[in-house]
This record gives sequence, C-alpha cells and structure tokens, in this order.
Amino acid sequence: MKISELNNYLTEYVADEDIKSLLIDGKWGIGKTYTITQFLKSISANKEIKAHYCSLFGCPDINTLHQQLYAKFHPHKIRGLKALSYVPLAVNLTTTLGFETGIDTSKIAEDIESNRINKSINIKEKTCLVIFDDLERTINYSTINMEELLGYFNRLRSENIKIIVLCNEEEIHDEIFNKFKEKVFDRSINIEQCDDSVIEKFFGDNYKYLKNNSLELIEDNLRTAYKISIFLNEANKFLKENKVKI
Repeated sequence: MKISELNNYLTEYVADEDIKSLLIDGKWGIGKTYTITQFLKSISANKEIKAHYCSLFGCPDINTLHQQLYAKFHPHKIRGLKALSYVPLAVNLTTTLGFETGIDTSKIAEDIESNRINKSINIKEKTCLVIFDDLERTINYSTINMEELLGYFNRLRSENIKIIVLCNEEEIHDEIFNKFKEKVFDRSINIEQCDDSVIEKFFGDNYKYLKNNSLELIEDNLRTAYKISIFLNEANKFLKENKVKI
C-alpha cells in the first residue's frame, strides 16, 4: 500500500465495527506517524470518536502505560501523580472511578442506568481508538515485555476499544511477536511506497526545482524529504533577504 492510500484505509477501519485491531508496518521515515497525525486532526471534530495517540518508546511497564491511557480517557478525574496511583491495571479504561474517597458507587449506578436506557433507545456509543507508535523501539530499548504488551492489546479489544499499532517489522526480532501477532491483530498492512505527490506537498512550488539525484536521495523517506524542504525554504529566504540573484 502507498502512504497516500493510508488515510482512506484508516477512515474505513474506524467505521468497521467488526475490525478491532490494526497493525501498520513500514520502514522508518516512510510517513506512518505523519499520516496518523494528519488523520487524527481530520477526525478531531467528530464527537462520536474518542481517539488517543501514545508512543510506546521509553514506557517502562504495562501498569505505567495503563495509567497514562486512563489519564487521557478521563482527564477531568486526574489530579496529578497521586491520583494515577489509584488506577490499578484491573480497572478498565472506560470505567468510572472515584479517587481518594474510594469507588463512587452512586455514580456507577447512575452510569449503569444511563447505559441501560441508551441501549434501549439505540443511542450510538462513542468509538474509542488508541494508536500505539514505536513498537520496535519499545521492545529493543525498554524493559516492557512483548508477551505482556500483546496481551494488553488483546484486552483493549475485549473492552471494545479499537487499536492501531505502528511499527517497522524489520527491526523487531522477537519470537513472541512473530508467533502471536496474527492472533492479536485483525488486519495487518504494509506501507511499501511513499508517493511523489506526498513528497511534493512538502516542497510546494520548490518541487519543480528538484533534480533527479535529489529525489533519489529521498528514496521514499518522508523524514528526509521534510528536512530537505526546510533547508530549501530557509536557503531561498536567505537569498531573498540578502537580494542574491540566482
């Protein structure tokens, strides 16, 4: 799949109620994170979707990851690090929990009744989406365990939370991942190519000045294209400000 096709695929994925987990594989710099960021911006105004982005890089353990995600799902309930300590791994991300004074039983009863009424009149529930980035960096450079992580992904699926995991499979040398990934992810796609049209967006009018050898340096790498485009814009700005004729 080309990187320019990914946005439409993500839209279809979010709308598909039968697919709960998606693995996106692609080389570093090909544009996975950039496209995901643009996609999140495009759905930010949609009140039917609650989406969160999370980089796994540097995460020490599953418990910390769970607490961070709970804080994103319930920002109004978190009052600093002390409050996070009241979020054990056993608590679902969508669970209503009272801190410091114990469980708010009256609120839970209210939520249960509200959910019962909503279901009886067919009110559509929000789609919860969590995007995990940097899977290969997590496994290679942190203490987090792959088996526990895949189990956590599976648990989120059971909580009716959609997940998207970004990675570069070439950099993952883990037998557990290779053995169980097909059981955890409903769909797996590979980004093989970055279209010239995507690279052209970075350069704008300057794209026509690029030579073939410059484009060969990019080699489908959006990160490289972005850095070159910044340099070119800064160079043009400098030349104009100093009235240098080219």
